[in-house]
Amino acid sequence: MANRQSADLVLYRVHPNGGLVFADATRARRIARIHKAITKSSTWGAFLRAMPRDEYSRLVRELFDDNEEPRPRSTDDFNGEQIPAYCDGDYPAWLQQEMDSLLPQDILRDFAIRADTSFNGCYWHIDPMHLKAIKQRLAKAGFVAKSGARLTFY
Repeated sequence: MANRQSADLVLYRVHPNGGLVFADATRARRIARIHKAITKSSTWGAFLRAMPRDEYSRLVRELFDDNEEPRPRSTDDFNGEQIPAYCDGDYPAWLQQEMDSLLPQDILRDFAIRADTSFNGCYWHIDPMHLKAIKQRLAKAGFVAKSGARLTFY
């Protein structure tokens, strides 16, 4: 577990695979913003305005500049398929895979199983029936756990 200050805010939600996802609130909000930008933008200009600025710049460099391709105009059509890793489930980050860097090891040991996928690697699967007990343990460890169900992070 990384160095933390007391009372860190952790958001949680249920992933479409049925498991709980816990994430640092700042990271969860950033990932949710990226998901929303990709799914709701219809032009590259809308995508630019919706994305975190540094992440948009990184993507444009990687997708266009590094390939010596012209950058899209703000009025050009946009869809998520133009972000190659998005359709593969590899972008943005899958936070269920990262829970071992956030949650105390005893919570993972007692409530999580290490599951594997065919294409996207391993992740931590926690049954939602353990939510109450996990929230109690997190509180004892100095975390404040709140629902992030309205955000899209996985």
